[in-house]
Amino acid sequence: MRAYTEWIDYPFVIPQQRFSPSRKSFLCGYRQLASKAVAKASSSTSGHDASYGADDIVETWWAAESGRKGEWLELDLGRQCRIEAVQPNFADDGVPLMRPAASPMVYAYHIEGSDDGITWTTFVDRSGNTEDDMPHELIMLDKPVKARYVRIVNDRDIEGRFSLFDLRLFGSDGKKVLDRKVKHTVLRNPDDRRRITVRWDAVPHAERYIVRWGIAGSGVLNNSAEVASDTELEAGWYNRDSDYDFEVRAY
Repeated sequence: MRAYTEWIDYPFVIPQQRFSPSRKSFLCGYRQLASKAVAKASSSTSGHDASYGADDIVETWWAAESGRKGEWLELDLGRQCRIEAVQPNFADDGVPLMRPAASPMVYAYHIEGSDDGITWTTFVDRSGNTEDDMPHELIMLDKPVKARYVRIVNDRDIEGRFSLFDLRLFGSDGKKVLDRKVKHTVLRNPDDRRRITVRWDAVPHAERYIVRWGIAGSGVLNNSAEVASDTELEAGWYNRDSDYDFEVRAY
């Protein structure tokens, strides 16, 4: 048995029969449109600027100054894009850790799009949400939405602060989805052969890189790791007495 863990945080089609990911992709072919988008917000707390709501890094997040109705985060995608799915990842900033089981943290919000940043049209409406505790819901749209600007707005006063790790938007922006092999170097730590560093040059417009490896000479690269915002992978999970072949691809 083995687990296939590449791209599992992107929308994909669940196979209905025996499936080999090395021969056929089950991805929908979407880009993550919000990654590195220009962001602004109704307010921000120190250390949690609006830009953190669009950096696609889970260790950072945007937080408004309050949890009051009307707080918002807005993203400028730079051009009109075709949006097929959205995923707001709420951060629960300032929310008490110990909550009664009978009163889960529930967000009520709506998401709207615009071509000029002035006139807005709602395309996701969760303003009436009272029961569903889904802080990372992936919302597949019934019909694609074309917009350059996207804004998420808080529709109910909440405990803590209205906050998001990221507002993720999936679809197409006119750029071709990359699948390019990248030249790389491999450095093994002479003092600890379990640690190997793989480095490569940045590829313009790449969303992320996938580093694959396997036992040298086997012809099978059956292990992988994804790197979203760096051009290096340093890890210590290798066998001391094994040699490895590597491949790096930009997507």
